[in-house]
Amino acid sequence: MRRVAQWLLVLLLSLSWGCSAQEVTSSDVRRVMHELFAYHVQSKELTPELYKRSVKICIEQFDPNHVYLLESEKEEFLSLSNEQLHDAVEGYYKDDFTVFDAMFTLFQKAQLRHKAIVNTLKYSSLEKVEMLNTNYANNERQLASRVRQYYMLVMLKEAKRVNKKSHDAARLFSYAKQKQLVHEEVFVTQNKYVVLLKAFAKSLDAHSGYYSPTEAADIRKRLKKQFAGTGVVFKETYLGIYVTEIMPKSPAAIDGSVQKGDRLVGVNGNSVENKAFSQVMDKSRGEAGSKVRFEFERGNKKYSTTLVRQDLILEDARVKVKTVPFSDGIIAVVTVPAFYDNGDGVSATEDFKLAMREAKLDGKLKGIVIDMRDNAGGFLSQAVKFSGLFIAKGIVVISRYSDGEIRYSRDIDGRYIYDGPLILLTSKASASCTEIVAQALQDYGVALVVGDKRTYGKGSMQYQTITDQYARAYYKVTVGRYYTASGRSTQLDGVLADINIPTIYAPFNVGEKYLQYPIPPDHLSGDQIETLSAMHAGSFKKSPRTAVPYLQPRETIWRKMKPTLAKNSKERLENNRNYQNFLKRVYGKIPYSELKGYNFGANDLQIEEAIHIVQDMNMLYQSTTVTSE
Repeated sequence: MRRVAQWLLVLLLSLSWGCSAQEVTSSDVRRVMHELFAYHVQSKELTPELYKRSVKICIEQFDPNHVYLLESEKEEFLSLSNEQLHDAVEGYYKDDFTVFDAMFTLFQKAQLRHKAIVNTLKYSSLEKVEMLNTNYANNERQLASRVRQYYMLVMLKEAKRVNKKSHDAARLFSYAKQKQLVHEEVFVTQNKYVVLLKAFAKSLDAHSGYYSPTEAADIRKRLKKQFAGTGVVFKETYLGIYVTEIMPKSPAAIDGSVQKGDRLVGVNGNSVENKAFSQVMDKSRGEAGSKVRFEFERGNKKYSTTLVRQDLILEDARVKVKTVPFSDGIIAVVTVPAFYDNGDGVSATEDFKLAMREAKLDGKLKGIVIDMRDNAGGFLSQAVKFSGLFIAKGIVVISRYSDGEIRYSRDIDGRYIYDGPLILLTSKASASCTEIVAQALQDYGVALVVGDKRTYGKGSMQYQTITDQYARAYYKVTVGRYYTASGRSTQLDGVLADINIPTIYAPFNVGEKYLQYPIPPDHLSGDQIETLSAMHAGSFKKSPRTAVPYLQPRETIWRKMKPTLAKNSKERLENNRNYQNFLKRVYGKIPYSELKGYNFGANDLQIEEAIHIVQDMNMLYQSTTVTSE
């Protein structure tokens, strides 16, 4: 996905100018966007439509709950005429952002008005209120009523989150106000051109974006599963900041003085009272080898401890395996939360290999269930390597970039680690690289995909500077689309399940098609596929329906079992009382109180059914073998 030309272009541009979050100027907006337009799969320049989108995005990000702006104020900017939009685009090329300047002035006035309303509010107790509707207030009286309703809803939500018999309404209100101030600070203290860049970048499509250095650092940690810290995990409530977990083998765990449930009262001698959670966490961060002094309260006693930060690996976010006895062996259930790679030997593929070695210690491997229900993606290179664990060789994914270049990623080592019953458990939340893996293994016939009827539907690729901690500007931009070995694009439609086992995501509108400004799906033309076919004869086959030499999904022994497996699964689920109660609950058919006594949450019902399918695959395989003999 990373192409040399792209890296060189970014390097040259980053050497010629810099724009950290604190230094962004009006001219930097156009320079950064020029770079994004050069890469983007569709948009190559700012248009009136993109400008209109940017204005809408800015308003939505400032006032997502409609507790600042009036209907008339919002419409003044959302109903700009074509002439006004064309003038605004011309201004953009002169580093003139008059429309946004006027909008930011309105935001400041709206914040003052909101604060004045809040200052009149008093809550002596919690009270039930209706959920906010999606409308804006028509006048200030309606706005004041809406603001009061909003804060009570925030208070009720926080009270529900804290396991306590009674609650202090005044303290809850103070907490709600503090949370709202954190949101406001984005528009009060942040460089307005950073806000502008975020809106312009987001207007391109659902996955392009601009990020502050702090945001980029957080993303790097999630992708690499590694960061410098003490191992103390905090949680914020209206009662304070509490320790919820101590990471194993971390400095805090080795020190032993910090305990779960301790309340944080200070960092490096500074009180955390009335401080935003994000500010406190910023004060807690530092490089490996540096020290941090925490002050805690446990019961009526206070104590302090000094810890030395070290590089930590997020074990909970890595591959995990458990085994289930079956017949004369075991079935391995492997959770793959992401396709990560920290560049230093820690990766999803290597962790999976270790998991398999660990599982085989428990017995003969009779099948594998790979749980990717909450896997939102990761590194493309990992998706290709992971797929290669189950196919001997062949194309895994085809990529087409904005400049028309077509590239492909394939497994070429001629080896695989397993060829038995394999189930990929997915959901509507399974996205991006997860979809590449699922579709590839489905196409090659080595695995069956079970779960929600479809996956997320993200079939686009992004180029990004986020993983380069020395980049002068952090962004990601959609540069192309990818296609699976069968020639399918997963954009919007996702990977279709072989066997439907609804998950908790089933009733909800989860997926690419529900995002703002998703790019449309398309397909590779015959000429483009013919070029690949000529380069790798035998990799593709003619499809009479499309007259394009796509690789057709292979009818392996496992795929031939699909009708029987699907029938058995459907019958099991229909007769599974716990599962039927689960479905009624997630679809809201009956109140939760009426399900009391039905312990459908004791087991992971989707995993349970996936294991049953693997067991069926084994029995059908044995019967086929006996018959053939």
